[in-house]
Amino acid sequence: TSILDSQGSRSFTVGQAEGSGSYTVGVEDQILSDAGYYWRVMATDSNDVSGLYAYANSGEIAFNIDTINPSIPGIPSTNSPTNSASQTWGWTAAIDSASGIDNYVWRVLNNLDELIINGITDSLSVITNLIEGEYNFFVKALDNATNYGSESFGSIIVDTTAPLTTDSGTFSSWYKTSVTIAFSCSDNLTECSNTYYTTDNSTPTINSTNGSSVTLSENGVYTIKYFSTDNAGNQESVKWWFYFDNFKGCDFVYFCS
Repeated sequence: TSILDSQGSRSFTVGQAEGSGSYTVGVEDQILSDAGYYWRVMATDSNDVSGLYAYANSGEIAFNIDTINPSIPGIPSTNSPTNSASQTWGWTAAIDSASGIDNYVWRVLNNLDELIINGITDSLSVITNLIEGEYNFFVKALDNATNYGSESFGSIIVDTTAPLTTDSGTFSSWYKTSVTIAFSCSDNLTECSNTYYTTDNSTPTINSTNGSSVTLSENGVYTIKYFSTDNAGNQESVKWWFYFDNFKGCDFVYFCS
């Protein structure tokens, strides 16, 4: 206001984006596009005498407008299937060229689409502690103007149960010819990986012979021990089969676990 005359009309100017030009006269309800803007204001009295401009933010950019959503983050991934009690998820950054990325909002749903856990982070990774089951992990970006981007998602199977292996051996039978014993493995969530076995009474390891069957063709006494692993890294306990084979006589066989 002026100390000599009554207050004149109100006016203000809105700056262009940084480095793009001079100030222009602003109007109320003016619509501005996405950019960073300077702001200044002055008073003019009824005799058209104007005072000095007052500059917002000491003449630096006063405010930013960002109405564009950030891009979608990269697909979140982790080791799957896994038998680990903790799972580290990672994804590549979303892009927001205006206000920049503030945080990432994430959530985990089970295979019934029920929310298990959710959260927010300013990093590109999250550690979860999911129990056995199948899950989807969703993540989206939030920029500094509170715009949300679209979600990306990845999947995981957590399997902490060992597989189960059975064999085709016949109890209390006599064998006078070659015998083939087949192994059958099943798993509750992930597929079986391998079945390992020995025929000399030694304890099998993951370095032992593996396969879905073994044929005994030489006359002798065999103790077959075996176990299976699944694709999540679970390993069942060793089972064994005690086998007598005498082409000229009659002996017996039995199974233990």
